[in-house]
Amino acid sequence: MKGKFIIFLANLSIIETYERIMESRVCTWGTFDGLHKGHTEFLTHASEFGKLLVIVVPSEVKLQNNGYLPLRNEYQRKQDLLLLGKGRIIDDVVIDCYEWGLKSVLKFRPDIFVFGYDQSRYWKNKVLSFLRGHSINVREETLPKYNNGLHAHHYNGYHTVHQAL
Repeated sequence: MKGKFIIFLANLSIIETYERIMESRVCTWGTFDGLHKGHTEFLTHASEFGKLLVIVVPSEVKLQNNGYLPLRNEYQRKQDLLLLGKGRIIDDVVIDCYEWGLKSVLKFRPDIFVFGYDQSRYWKNKVLSFLRGHSINVREETLPKYNNGLHAHHYNGYHTVHQAL
């Protein structure tokens, strides 16, 4: 088991809760441009919701089309994430440049979609509507702030993957 704790689901025994969690496929979506300790904590906790954690990273073009110029391209960000936790907390990282960066999630069919505290209700509704519109009955989880909610740009420079560990 990757997780360090079990979140008890209402009206289920400890064994039923454990089995349900361990069968769950978990997904999250994010830029992850300049990994830091908050990302590490977020991904560690996201992985504890189920057996598999897949991260969808939007392409550089997708981000640029939305007015954001990332410091690292999608391949570098994917590699950073894989170095951070492949086989320990992360099972796969997928680069997606389709509408909302979510088309590849349809193949994965997550049971749980984990959002960061800073992702808007508008974005969450868009993701959940998209998935449910494709017959994926996904549960939503939102994780709390870490380090008082600081983003990478609040730190003294961007942290490297090794500093994030």
